[in-house]
Parts: sequence; structure tokens; C-alpha cells
Amino acid sequence: MTATTDLAVKISKDSQWVLIGVFALMATLETVAPWRKLQLPTVQRWTLHSLLYLFGAVFFPLIFGAGSVAVAIAVAGSPHALLTRREIPYALQFAAWILAVDLLRYGLHRLYHSVSWLWRIHLLHHSDRDFDFTNEFRFHPFEGTLSQAVFLAAIVLLAPPPLAVAVDAVLVIVFGMFEHVNVKLPAAAERILRRAVITPGLHRIHHSMDEREQHQNLGTVFVWWDRLFGTYAETPSRGFEAMEFGVEEVGLAECIRPLHMLVAPFRSFEKRPVPEPPPQ
Repeated sequence: MTATTDLAVKISKDSQWVLIGVFALMATLETVAPWRKLQLPTVQRWTLHSLLYLFGAVFFPLIFGAGSVAVAIAVAGSPHALLTRREIPYALQFAAWILAVDLLRYGLHRLYHSVSWLWRIHLLHHSDRDFDFTNEFRFHPFEGTLSQAVFLAAIVLLAPPPLAVAVDAVLVIVFGMFEHVNVKLPAAAERILRRAVITPGLHRIHHSMDEREQHQNLGTVFVWWDRLFGTYAETPSRGFEAMEFGVEEVGLAECIRPLHMLVAPFRSFEKRPVPEPPPQ
């Protein structure tokens, strides 16, 4: 293996320490200076959300036979892939994957909100009446499995550098918790970061109970896709202090019941047509 491939394997193996470190940082910030007091028991929410994450971390490699970095290593140098052309510099291959996979996440996220049966799977993520960094872990195993299958297929199609795949996985961990954190950034930091990435303020709008706003700010890392495709929203219609989180179909007590988390995709949640975006 090359030096960059060795580094990719090391980053992949050590990514749990990034997860633990960011988890500890976000938990500390939310404890010391929370933006909003949570309505539901913190320990119960954190435990349930962590169990959902651990399920995916343990079973996805077993389901697919390998993780994303391992697949990237297996297809490296494929003559049929799009990023293995000799005329494409390594740096461009690296950047192309970071941007392409984030655009793919945006498109997939938009489908989860637009297709009825996909919404029934994704609704679990939105049904929490609170909003904090552990919402990053609140995904149904069906959604995690489907998304992972799409991303692995993209790796096979493009054959990106394994190091780019490893770095992107770390970016998703960091930004996933960052954009859900229950902390108010300084106004200047929020304004500057919004030029490039999804901030906690922007992502709160996406978790609004207002169904129109659930179709806004769909990006994972970069905000450019929302600006480009018309799904960017600067502020919620009711203002940040008055906005509510969750979905109308799931009540306050029910949203943290394990049974709701497991059977959510099988319930008859209505998904209305995609509404017009809220006025800016």
C-alpha cells in the first residue's frame, strides 16, 4: 500500500477517537452554555440515540462486508472508474470526491423529504421534540443501511482516493454533531461560517415543526448546494426563539420511546406534497 493509503487506514481505525473527542466537546458546551433548555430527559435521549449509532457502527460493515475505506482500497486503480484517469491530478481527485459525495448526500436527503416511503424512514430523525448534538445519531437502521449502500456504490463508480474517503468520513462526524449542537454561536461566527458550511442556526430551521421549513437547508457539510438549488433559508418564519422542533404526528412523550424508533417506518405517517418554501 502507498503512504496515503496507509494514512487512510489509520484515520479510519482512529476515527472513534475523533467521535469521542467531539462528543465530549459538544456535551461540555451544551452543559455550560445551552441555547435552549431541553424538554426531555437528557440521559434517556442520549442513551437511545447512542444505541442507534452503535447499531450501525457494528452491523453496517457486517451487512456490506466492508467499510467505505476498505471498498475504496479494493477499487483503487479500477480502469472503469471515473476518478482513476491518469490525467486527473491526485489533488483534484481528492477534492472531487469531497464535493461529489456531499452533493450526493444533499440529493439523497432531498429524496428522503420528497418520496413518501423514504420520508417514513427519515421521519424518526425529525420526530425528536428537542434539538441537540446527539440528533446526529438519531437515524433508523433502515435509513442508515440504504444511505450506506448508495455511498458504497458511489465509491465503486468513482474510485476516489482512499484518503479522501477517510477524511470525508471524519468531516461527516464532526459537522454532523456541530450542526446539531444546542449552542448559539456568536453572530459574527455564524455569519462567516454560513458562507461555506451548514451551521447550527441553519440546521435548526431544517428541524422546525413547520413542514415548509423541513425542506430547507438540506446540506450536510457545504451550504452551496442549498444556495444553488433554491433550498436555502436564512431564518425561520417564527424566529428562532419561538420555533418548535419535531413533527406534528409524533407527540412529546412518544418521540423517545424505543418502540416508536423501531416501528416508525411501518406507521401510516402522511407525507403531503412538497410545499412552497417559506418567504425570505
